[in-house]
Amino acid sequence: MKTKGSAPYADTCNRNDRPAGLRRADGRRGGLSADKRQRLFPSGRDGADGKGAVLDINSLILFDDNSIKIKEEAKPALDKIAKLLSDNKYKRFQIVVEGHTDDAPFRSKEFPSNWELSSARAGAIVRYFILKELVPERFQAVGMAGVSPKYPNLNHFGEPIPENRIRNRRVVIHVEI
Repeated sequence: MKTKGSAPYADTCNRNDRPAGLRRADGRRGGLSADKRQRLFPSGRDGADGKGAVLDINSLILFDDNSIKIKEEAKPALDKIAKLLSDNKYKRFQIVVEGHTDDAPFRSKEFPSNWELSSARAGAIVRYFILKELVPERFQAVGMAGVSPKYPNLNHFGEPIPENRIRNRRVVIHVEI
């Protein structure tokens, strides 16, 4: 079985069962231009793990700071993902949407901590897909706050790394088979 970051889709499924838009982590898939894919998935971690396909989308593309309202410019890409997931041959896939923040303490009237913000962002993406007529029972929305960073938030001196904090604010969509 392939692991996270490996080029081919997980070995747990038949080649013909792979979602056309989610085939490989090496950039060979349909639906989005290379430029748009780079803007949506700046980390390059749109590929596969042991459970299925993984899409890692930077929160700057999806949301304004401290907001859960999906930006208009993000909706066409989410529409393409929804269309792919609504295809009959992919209806058996479960979808887990994770909201991630960085480790910087956050508090607002609406969101007392990063836990609430990350959960609400995951919920906003799930709600968007459900409004696109995907079946609600296929989804899980999970708030991860800052407990699962993709990049270190601090350097070895304990100082913040601002660019990594930005990259750690993301939504991860797991399409599990």
